[in-house]
Amino acid sequence: MARACRRDAAAESVREALTAVKLPIGTLREKAAFARSDMAAALQAKTDFYAALIGGCRNSFVERMLKPLHDRITLLRITSMSHPKRTNKSLREVTAIWRAIQSGDEDLAERCCVDHVKAAAVAALDMIARTSAEEATKKTLPIA
Repeated sequence: MARACRRDAAAESVREALTAVKLPIGTLREKAAFARSDMAAALQAKTDFYAALIGGCRNSFVERMLKPLHDRITLLRITSMSHPKRTNKSLREVTAIWRAIQSGDEDLAERCCVDHVKAAAVAALDMIARTSAEEATKKTLPIA
């Protein structure tokens, strides 16, 4: 009886976590087309997605360790999501993460997460390089 209760509780816990992770994906999908004009809402949807993902692990130690890191990463997310077309690509990536979690494929979920972080890093570094190049150009252009 106790085993069945634990199994039911675990299954319900997983369903709740999946629902919590899926909701921000819907918001991000809605905001993807308007990301340029509503970047704050798109960023909030991503923040909510990661919070649900971290909360879904149901491990307070992991949550305590990742929360400060997550807060710092949000600053980089602003840079990466400023990259043209990044919001739509990011939406596809987080949807793949959610689907892998939903299907119970832990290895695929991990690969999707790693791929997502790598793609975000590439976008952020590209935006930093673009911004640096633009700033350098502004400094060298003669003022008329």
